[in-house]
Amino acid sequence: MSKKLKFVVLFFFLFSGTYFLYNYLYQNHRNIQKEPVEVSVSSSDLVGFFNKNESEKILNKTVEIFGKITEINSKSLTIDNKVQCSFEIEVNAFKLNQIVTIKGRCIGFDELFGLVKIDQSSIIK
Repeated sequence: MSKKLKFVVLFFFLFSGTYFLYNYLYQNHRNIQKEPVEVSVSSSDLVGFFNKNESEKILNKTVEIFGKITEINSKSLTIDNKVQCSFEIEVNAFKLNQIVTIKGRCIGFDELFGLVKIDQSSIIK
C-alpha cells in the first residue's frame, strides 16, 4: 500500500470519526412541550415510582403531574411538598394551594430533600 493511499484512508477514518462524535455530543435538544405525555400521575404516585424502585419507567420521560402548589419560587413550583418543577420563565401568576397540572421531563429524585425533580416544565391547567 502506498503512503498516499494510507494517508487518504487515515484521513477518511479520522474525519468520519470526528464527524460522528460531534453529531453524537451535540444532538438537538428535546422540546418537551411538543412531545406527547408518556405518564400522567398525581404527585404522590410519582414519588411512589422511586419508592418502589421503578424509576426506569419515568426517568427522562415526558410526564404530566397534577396536585396542589405548596411552594412558589421565581422559576420553580413545589407540588404537594413532593415534586419540584423547574421552569424557564418566572412563575409569578400562581397562588399557594392552587390546583395545577404540569407537563415536564422527570430527571430524578433528590434524596436530600425528598423531592422528585421535573425540568422543562409548562403549565397545562
